[in-house]
Amino acid sequence: SSLSAEPTSSSTKPLPSSSPVPAPSPSPSPSPSPSSSSSPSPTPKPSPKPSPVSSSEEAKSTEAAVATSNNAKNPNVESNSGATSSSDINLYLAAHNSVRAQHGASDLTWSDSLAATAQTWADKCVFKHSGGTLGPFGENLAAGTGSSYGITEAVKSWTDEVSEYSPSNPQPSHFTQVVWKSSTQVGCAVQSCNGIFDPSFGEAKFFVCEYSPAGNVIGEFE
Repeated sequence: SSLSAEPTSSSTKPLPSSSPVPAPSPSPSPSPSPSSSSSPSPTPKPSPKPSPVSSSEEAKSTEAAVATSNNAKNPNVESNSGATSSSDINLYLAAHNSVRAQHGASDLTWSDSLAATAQTWADKCVFKHSGGTLGPFGENLAAGTGSSYGITEAVKSWTDEVSEYSPSNPQPSHFTQVVWKSSTQVGCAVQSCNGIFDPSFGEAKFFVCEYSPAGNVIGEFE
C-alpha cells in the first residue's frame, strides 16, 4: 500500500512547507495520493488524502509510505549507526539523478551534513515531517516493509508521481522536489522502526531525504 502527501502553495517566495497527516495503510496496492493535516498521526486507513498546510517560514516537505507483507515482528528499534556507506550514497544519487537528467536538471551532489540532519529525524521513528525545525531544507519521507523495499524503491515512490504532474498547473510533490533544478545537494538516512505500520507488517524502513536549497518554492516552478 502507499500514500503520499503534497505540500501546498504559499503567497510568498520563501520556502513553503506542509504539515501532512501521514496515514500509512497496509492494505494491498492503493496508489499514492496527496495528503496532509495539522496533526499527523499514522492510522491504518487505506488511501488517505490529507490536504497540506503551507507556511512561508518553514521548508517544504513531502512524504510517502509503502507497506508490503512481512511476518517479522521485532519490538525493538534497530539503530543504524555510522556514516552512510559509499554504495548506499551511490544508490541514493543514481535514483535521483537518473530522473533529474530526464527533466534537464543537473546532478545532485551528496552532503554528509544533510545526511546527518536526515538521520536525526529518521531516528525518531515518527512518520511525520520535521516542519522546518531541522533547517530551511526540502524534505521527502518514505517508509516500507519487506526485504525488497530499499533505497531505490523509496525514491521511486516519489518519482512515480511524475504521472500526476501537469506543467499547466504545477503542484508541489515528492517528484517536483526530486527534480527541482535549484536544489543542488541531498543527504538521506534510514532507520528501522516499529509502530509506523500495523504490527502484522513487521518492522519498517523509514527513509528521510533532505534537500538544499529547498525546492517546491511557489511561483518558481519551471
